[in-house]
Amino acid sequence: MSNELIEKQKETIALVDPDTTKQEELELEIEEVKAGLQAIAETGTKAIEELAGLAKAGQHPRLYEALANSIKAVNETHRELNSILKTKKEFLDSTKQAGMTENTPQTVNNNLYVSSTEFLQMVKDKVKNGSKE
Repeated sequence: MSNELIEKQKETIALVDPDTTKQEELELEIEEVKAGLQAIAETGTKAIEELAGLAKAGQHPRLYEALANSIKAVNETHRELNSILKTKKEFLDSTKQAGMTENTPQTVNNNLYVSSTEFLQMVKDKVKNGSKE
Protein backbone atom coordinates (compact mmCIF):
# COMPACT_ATOMS: atom_id res chain seq x y z
CA MET A 1 0.00 0.00 0.00
CA SER A 2 2.79 2.48 0.81
CA ASN A 3 4.34 2.14 -2.67
CA GLU A 4 1.00 3.00 -4.20
CA LEU A 5 0.73 6.11 -2.01
CA ILE A 6 4.27 7.21 -2.90
CA GLU A 7 3.54 6.79 -6.61
CA LYS A 8 0.39 8.91 -6.35
CA GLN A 9 2.28 11.62 -4.49
CA LYS A 10 4.99 11.61 -7.17
CA GLU A 11 2.32 12.12 -9.82
CA THR A 12 0.92 15.15 -8.00
CA ILE A 13 4.20 17.00 -7.67
CA ALA A 14 4.31 19.70 -10.31
CA LEU A 15 7.22 21.92 -11.21
CA VAL A 16 6.39 25.60 -10.93
CA ASP A 17 6.84 27.48 -14.18
CA PRO A 18 8.46 30.91 -13.66
CA ASP A 19 5.75 32.47 -15.85
CA THR A 20 2.88 31.31 -13.66
CA THR A 21 0.97 33.85 -11.63
CA LYS A 22 0.50 33.66 -7.90
CA GLN A 23 -3.10 32.55 -8.45
CA GLU A 24 -1.94 29.69 -10.67
CA GLU A 25 0.72 28.71 -8.12
CA LEU A 26 -1.88 28.69 -5.38
CA GLU A 27 -4.20 26.55 -7.47
CA LEU A 28 -1.35 24.09 -8.18
CA GLU A 29 -0.53 23.87 -4.48
CA ILE A 30 -4.18 23.31 -3.60
CA GLU A 31 -4.43 20.56 -6.21
CA GLU A 32 -1.27 18.93 -4.83
CA VAL A 33 -2.59 18.95 -1.27
CA LYS A 34 -5.98 17.72 -2.47
CA ALA A 35 -4.41 14.81 -4.34
CA GLY A 36 -2.30 13.90 -1.31
CA LEU A 37 -5.30 13.93 1.00
CA GLN A 38 -7.33 11.88 -1.46
CA ALA A 39 -4.55 9.28 -1.59
CA ILE A 40 -4.42 9.18 2.21
CA ALA A 41 -8.20 8.80 2.39
CA GLU A 42 -8.15 5.94 -0.13
CA THR A 43 -5.38 4.17 1.76
CA GLY A 44 -7.21 4.70 5.05
CA THR A 45 -10.43 3.33 3.60
CA LYS A 46 -8.62 0.18 2.46
CA ALA A 47 -7.04 -0.16 5.90
CA ILE A 48 -10.45 0.19 7.55
CA GLU A 49 -11.86 -2.58 5.36
CA GLU A 50 -8.97 -4.87 6.28
CA LEU A 51 -9.21 -4.02 9.99
CA ALA A 52 -12.95 -4.62 9.95
CA GLY A 53 -12.36 -8.11 8.54
CA LEU A 54 -9.69 -8.84 11.15
CA ALA A 55 -11.85 -7.50 13.96
CA LYS A 56 -14.77 -9.71 12.90
CA ALA A 57 -12.56 -12.75 12.64
CA GLY A 58 -10.56 -12.19 15.82
CA GLN A 59 -13.19 -10.58 18.07
CA HIS A 60 -10.38 -8.90 19.99
CA PRO A 61 -11.06 -5.50 21.66
CA ARG A 62 -7.70 -4.05 20.51
CA LEU A 63 -8.64 -4.70 16.88
CA TYR A 64 -11.90 -2.80 17.35
CA GLU A 65 -9.99 0.02 19.01
CA ALA A 66 -7.58 0.20 16.05
CA LEU A 67 -10.59 0.15 13.70
CA ALA A 68 -12.20 3.06 15.55
CA ASN A 69 -8.96 5.06 15.45
CA SER A 70 -8.62 4.41 11.72
CA ILE A 71 -12.17 5.54 11.07
CA LYS A 72 -11.51 8.69 13.08
CA ALA A 73 -8.30 9.42 11.12
CA VAL A 74 -9.99 8.93 7.74
CA ASN A 75 -12.88 11.12 8.87
CA GLU A 76 -10.42 13.88 9.82
CA THR A 77 -8.73 13.55 6.43
CA HIS A 78 -12.08 14.00 4.70
CA ARG A 79 -12.76 17.10 6.81
CA GLU A 80 -9.41 18.57 5.81
CA LEU A 81 -10.15 17.81 2.16
CA ASN A 82 -13.54 19.52 2.40
CA SER A 83 -11.94 22.51 4.11
CA ILE A 84 -9.39 22.87 1.32
CA LEU A 85 -12.07 22.61 -1.36
CA LYS A 86 -14.20 25.20 0.46
CA THR A 87 -11.21 27.56 0.73
CA LYS A 88 -10.45 27.12 -2.97
CA LYS A 89 -14.07 27.86 -3.89
CA GLU A 90 -14.12 30.98 -1.70
CA PHE A 91 -10.85 32.17 -3.22
CA LEU A 92 -12.07 31.67 -6.78
CA ASP A 93 -15.38 33.38 -5.97
CA SER A 94 -13.59 36.35 -4.41
CA THR A 95 -11.34 36.80 -7.44
CA LYS A 96 -14.36 36.65 -9.75
CA GLN A 97 -16.21 39.22 -7.64
CA ALA A 98 -13.19 41.50 -7.67
CA GLY A 99 -13.17 41.20 -11.46
CA MET A 100 -9.74 39.64 -11.45
CA THR A 101 -8.74 37.26 -14.18
CA GLU A 102 -5.43 35.70 -15.04
CA ASN A 103 -4.60 38.73 -17.18
CA THR A 104 -5.63 41.35 -14.63
CA PRO A 105 -2.59 43.45 -13.74
CA GLN A 106 -1.70 43.39 -10.08
CA THR A 107 0.02 46.80 -10.14
CA VAL A 108 -1.76 49.86 -8.84
CA ASN A 109 -0.39 53.24 -9.91
CA ASN A 110 -1.29 56.23 -7.80
CA ASN A 111 -0.98 59.54 -9.59
CA LEU A 112 -0.47 62.86 -7.89
CA TYR A 113 -1.08 66.13 -9.67
CA VAL A 114 0.72 69.16 -8.27
CA SER A 115 -0.34 72.64 -9.33
CA SER A 116 -0.91 76.13 -8.01
CA THR A 117 -4.13 77.67 -6.83
CA GLU A 118 -3.79 80.33 -9.51
CA PHE A 119 -3.73 77.76 -12.30
CA LEU A 120 -6.70 75.87 -10.86
CA GLN A 121 -8.65 79.14 -10.58
CA MET A 122 -7.85 79.88 -14.24
CA VAL A 123 -9.09 76.42 -15.33
CA LYS A 124 -12.22 76.84 -13.21
CA ASP A 125 -12.96 80.20 -14.82
CA LYS A 126 -12.48 78.77 -18.32
CA VAL A 127 -14.88 75.93 -17.57
CA LYS A 128 -17.39 78.34 -16.08
CA ASN A 129 -17.25 80.67 -19.09
CA GLY A 130 -17.33 77.80 -21.54
CA SER A 131 -14.11 78.70 -23.29
CA LYS A 132 -12.18 75.92 -24.88
CA GLU A 133 -8.74 77.51 -24.91
